[in-house]
Amino acid sequence: MLMVQEMLDEMLLEDWMEEAAADELNALRRRIRNRQLALDLPDKRFTELFRITKSMFEEIMNLVESDIPEPFRRSSYPKATQVLVVLRFLAIGDYQRPVGEDLLLGVCQSGVSNILEKLLPILERRLGSKYIKWPTTREERQISKEGFYEKYGIPSTIGVIDGTQIGITSPTQEHLYLNRKGFHSINASLICDHEQKFIYVDARHPGATHDAAIWALSEERKFLFNINRTQHERCWILGDSGYPLEPWLITPYRNARTDEQIRFNNNFSKIRTIIENSIGVLKNRWRVLLTSERTLRYKPIKMARIINCCVALHNFCKLENIPDVEGDFVISYDEEDDIFQEYGQSALREEGEYNRELLKRYIM
Repeated sequence: MLMVQEMLDEMLLEDWMEEAAADELNALRRRIRNRQLALDLPDKRFTELFRITKSMFEEIMNLVESDIPEPFRRSSYPKATQVLVVLRFLAIGDYQRPVGEDLLLGVCQSGVSNILEKLLPILERRLGSKYIKWPTTREERQISKEGFYEKYGIPSTIGVIDGTQIGITSPTQEHLYLNRKGFHSINASLICDHEQKFIYVDARHPGATHDAAIWALSEERKFLFNINRTQHERCWILGDSGYPLEPWLITPYRNARTDEQIRFNNNFSKIRTIIENSIGVLKNRWRVLLTSERTLRYKPIKMARIINCCVALHNFCKLENIPDVEGDFVISYDEEDDIFQEYGQSALREEGEYNRELLKRYIM
């Protein structure tokens, strides 16, 4: 009987010690988040952890602070801490636990989850509207055209398009999300300009959706169609053989046979690497997007918000000339595996061939 009592006492002592340790950890977290130690870090270390500078962080706070609900309990997280949690989560490319264990922020894992649920829509809306800009005016398009001409010697170009697969766990209707590489994903369609800023992102489509199908449904294609038809403006983007040749979308020759066609394709491919490099920079800076490191256990709509936030933050970093983050992510892409099979619309293709011939004079 005495031995049983001793065992009970020992178990009670262990429970008490665990509760005391938990209470002590929670108290420590409260002190940390109230002091906001992360903001006292040296500038270089702050940028290493959160991928942006302190002045950029202040600008983000100015954009979103009024949208974040006011803390209503002593244990609530300050607004600045909440934004830092999201930035750290996007930067490290891992589940929520490492962020929750980060004593610079003083936030538990469940707190991280709640913060992400609340802040991702706010950041997506505010940052996206400010930093992801399609060139709607002729003056904006002219800046892009001049940029591509100065950098590559090609006219009339405002961007380069490609899709990239962002892994997710198996969702409902999983067959729609199973891409041709054999994993579940979202197919994010992106267009970058001559400065590696993204002027377009569409992260709404399942991984099995073809790049060309996403482009065909886009408002940006309708926009280029309209200015081509109503304003007679020569303006196009560049794409790989996964897209149809159109007056506003120039693609390489398929089954190139002549030396001239082969040289054009080679030079065209070199120019198109700007989108591949841009996607690489995006994923190395915001490692939450790296499929090779882990697969996020989120529904597609939440994953789309994460992608949109990362794209907006990427553009913000480019505007502020923040050095790219070194990493080992490299796009591995075999165009021949993803060739778009065209049917109909021969008139558009003929116009596209005419524009490709114009472009060839500069590329060759």
